[in-house]
Amino acid sequence: MTSNLINLLTLEYNDNELMNALALALDLDLSGPRLALAGSAPEVRLERLNGDRLYEKLCKTCLSFGVALFAVSSEDFRIYAPQMGTELLITSMPAEQCQAFVEQAFAGLAPDRIDRFDKVLSACTRHNGSITHAVQELFIHKNTMQSRLGALARETGYDPRHLSDCPILAAAFDHRKYLAYKDIPDESAESATILRPLTSLKGRTSPD
Repeated sequence: MTSNLINLLTLEYNDNELMNALALALDLDLSGPRLALAGSAPEVRLERLNGDRLYEKLCKTCLSFGVALFAVSSEDFRIYAPQMGTELLITSMPAEQCQAFVEQAFAGLAPDRIDRFDKVLSACTRHNGSITHAVQELFIHKNTMQSRLGALARETGYDPRHLSDCPILAAAFDHRKYLAYKDIPDESAESATILRPLTSLKGRTSPD
């Protein structure tokens, strides 16, 4: 029933009467905003990854955060979280995979340089992409901000000025903060298992 409800939520034209009936039967409140989270394993069907075990783990994680609206199929998994969406994903991931993601995004960058990039991107995010307001917060010149954003794009392969790249960078910074909180070092072995984000990692060039 939950899977059927989630399928209805993703349709272009919603059947509100049926959705409300399913929500009532499941004792779910559909009012209020939610963060929609979707994940998949490129080129690998989730049923080959032991779907039952994946569902049990996802169920345990979601319910521990009070999130009851989620589903797993052979193609993907979907979660509708009323709050704490990003934190739910990060804290449910094995530390080794978090570390691999961070290493892949920031390979070769010094910790203090990553911190500087984090500060720049965070300021832009807080001001909804407004360079003018971000530079005022950081007390730097507009040209300096543009230069740092350009350097971030060159050195990671992700351009924070592109809508498709910005969420991946933000996730990498969030994972790094989580690892620091868990007191796990930034460096990991080159043989660490690589976790691919929703978009494949791009090529990157060495810093100037």
